[in-house]
Amino acid sequence: MIEFDPFKKIGEEWALFGVSAEGESNAMTVSWGEAGVLWNKPIFTVFIRPTRYTYGLSEKTDLATLSFFPQEYKKTLSYFGRVSGRDENKLEKLSHRTENGILTFDSAKLTLVGKKLYYTDIDPRNFVDPTLESNYDNDYHRVYVYEIIDVKE
Repeated sequence: MIEFDPFKKIGEEWALFGVSAEGESNAMTVSWGEAGVLWNKPIFTVFIRPTRYTYGLSEKTDLATLSFFPQEYKKTLSYFGRVSGRDENKLEKLSHRTENGILTFDSAKLTLVGKKLYYTDIDPRNFVDPTLESNYDNDYHRVYVYEIIDVKE
């Protein structure tokens, strides 16, 4: 059993969401997400804006990883959130590997491997709290739900 506080791990420490499809790999920092149980399965959920390079790769594969790093990697995670994989090969900043379509990082202390179960697009018409709109400039996230099929510590 792993010790996992999603509020701390995702919201405070952040994570890298990684995908590999059609010979390309990329990762982006996430600080919004969920982990828990849905449809009687252990899951993690990530939110990706369609403008992100990782979004296109996520559409091409059902496999993804959510990787968590020691605190000293926070600056690197900030970089992965600011810089697009379209503009440079961010993966050169971290030792990584892709095996069987799964992108992992050697320095991650915990990696959740997921298989896509579901996705939907955020629809602003469904915001009950109108202040949520301030998080967007017509670039609403796609929500991806992944079943956790492996945990690497």
